[in-house]
Amino acid sequence: MSKFNSKVIAATLLIPIFLATNLPIVSADNFTDVREGNAYFVPISYLKSKNIINGYDDGTFKPNQQINRAEALKMLTLASGVFKDSLPAPKEAPFTDTPISEWYTEYLAAAKDKKIINGYEDGSFKPESPINLAETLKMYFEAVKSVNPDSINFEDGANFTFIDTAPDSWYSQYTSYAGAHDLVEIYEDNTINPNQIMTRGYLAEIIYRTLLSKEGSDFGNATYYFGIPGKENDSNDQELMVTAHKTLPFGTIVEVTNIANGKSVKVKVTDRGPFGAGRVLDLSKKAFAKIASPSEGVVNVEYHEYKPTPPTPTK
Repeated sequence: MSKFNSKVIAATLLIPIFLATNLPIVSADNFTDVREGNAYFVPISYLKSKNIINGYDDGTFKPNQQINRAEALKMLTLASGVFKDSLPAPKEAPFTDTPISEWYTEYLAAAKDKKIINGYEDGSFKPESPINLAETLKMYFEAVKSVNPDSINFEDGANFTFIDTAPDSWYSQYTSYAGAHDLVEIYEDNTINPNQIMTRGYLAEIIYRTLLSKEGSDFGNATYYFGIPGKENDSNDQELMVTAHKTLPFGTIVEVTNIANGKSVKVKVTDRGPFGAGRVLDLSKKAFAKIASPSEGVVNVEYHEYKPTPPTPTK
């Protein structure tokens, strides 16, 4: 079965105002430090266009800056639809190190009340400490499940394992689910580095992947190679706009977008592969060159089955 047909990301993952099927048209008012070529260019531009994220007063977003636990909680709970942008002031501090006067305390109090977060054994939350990938995924998925307990089934990722994620670790169900649904970056050695400290850009990308997954998109690394069968009696035509994919039926048309620059290309599935961890498409050289310089070799992409809009019937 096609992976597109086996998507099980629930509709309740995101509130309706955030849903859209088209990538944003990036305008001149984008963040000054997130321009074409930035690894998170499309995700950040998309989320900004939907008012899901905000930048700093100087017009920057600082995509490579570490994000702390309080900032991550606010962004993830707003994106998942648990909270709106304003909450009632808490009557008491939810944790020993979260004063009522701080901007984040209302989010922490509400999240604790919904059992999205618990804090540490000593009663603290460490709101200004960095957050890692495993903690981020737990926070995100627990927020989603608080909206609808049936929206995520962690059994979906039960057989999805990584070299650096022990099956009995406290976070394995979160990382496995994220991997099974293309919500995180999978490296070539089949690792995801669950303990990596999150940046603002990578957190934005995870939210973006979740949004677009709801609309039928998949994510991963695209490469190019020679010798993709493209037409009868010609199995080595690198000039064809074709691709290899692990499961999609031959003849399927796929639209591929480089998320570092927003450039897209439509290709036909004519072969099987690629088979390296994290790699999802092997494009012909001509197709790859439409979205990136061949010298890059590998690019991070969003892709989905392309179905042209039927023409409007004439009277």
